[in-house]
Amino acid sequence: TTLPASRRLASARPALAPKCKLIFARTLSLTAGFCEEVLYRGFLMWYAMTWLPGAAAVLVSAVLFGAAHLYLGWGVGVLRATIMGGVLGAAYLLTGTLWVPIVLHAAVDVTSGLTASTAFEQGASVTCQVPGMTAQQRHAADCAQRRR
Repeated sequence: TTLPASRRLASARPALAPKCKLIFARTLSLTAGFCEEVLYRGFLMWYAMTWLPGAAAVLVSAVLFGAAHLYLGWGVGVLRATIMGGVLGAAYLLTGTLWVPIVLHAAVDVTSGLTASTAFEQGASVTCQVPGMTAQQRHAADCAQRRR
């Protein structure tokens, strides 16, 4: 029988000790938080503020930040990233330092990364969300996927 994709991926990669996973997630989150904040707030907002007022620069930065996170999903994912970009941009605008948005960004990435990693390790199933699909149909599809 064929294993679900999540189980095939889990068995294909080497097992890491929980402490190593935590260190990896934190390092990745700190790096992403630092690099994205330098790019979107440190450079893009700074440049946009040379020809736009601060609030407009925050908006431009947030929209581009959201668009860069398209891999999270076009609807809710991009919207959440755009809102988060606005919050981080406002934090930078209000404090005048990149360290506040860097720390906030890293904190969000660490918590979401650990949550996703835990769900993946526990074999959380991914069910396709088909418009019009009832909760009962989703549950049946989820049970069928787990039996594989």
